[in-house]
Amino acid sequence: MPVTFWNTMSVENLARAQSFYEGLGFATRPMPGGAGVVVCPDPNSMVCLFTHAAFRAMIPGEVCDTRQTQEIIQSVSAPNREGVDSLIAKAVAAGGRALGEAREEPYGYVGGFADPDGHVWAVLWLAHGGG
Repeated sequence: MPVTFWNTMSVENLARAQSFYEGLGFATRPMPGGAGVVVCPDPNSMVCLFTHAAFRAMIPGEVCDTRQTQEIIQSVSAPNREGVDSLIAKAVAAGGRALGEAREEPYGYVGGFADPDGHVWAVLWLAHGGG
């Protein structure tokens, strides 16, 4: 059976978050009822964004403050080194922040950014396939 995998994240300001991800070139669409936004980096991937209140209603605990702690690192592949640098530059231009300088690693080239809510994204070009 095929499995579809996606992440669901809590954001402070839904319109700001949607604008940020659109600034990366990702497609977005509202969820029915207006409680969230679906972000599609490509036709086979998605991230669901919900306000803190809507997210809190889905979980048994508290919503973490992603400016202080991380519950996950999202990762996105790039077709080459230039693609890594380009996506990080788009993130910064859209209101995010770079997480240091992109660098060579034994498996490829990696960099990262945080969105306006502090969610961390790794951007990777894998030297031996996968991105």
